[in-house]
Amino acid sequence: MKNTGNHIVEYYQKNKFLGYSVYEGVLPQSEIGYLSRGKMTEGIVQFKKKYTATFENPIMFMKYNQQGR
Repeated sequence: MKNTGNHIVEYYQKNKFLGYSVYEGVLPQSEIGYLSRGKMTEGIVQFKKKYTATFENPIMFMKYNQQGR
């Protein structure tokens, strides 16, 4: 497997998967995976539905490099 040059950002709220987005560029090893997850306490994420992040219901996001053949 080799890196395809893209990375994926997955979004979760209350342990529920909301969706993902694919972006160009390769992330360094220190920014990917579960241990490097981030938290949004303000803002909106738009997929099929619109999800709002609040201080009581934050949206967690994790980043991964995309691998392929």
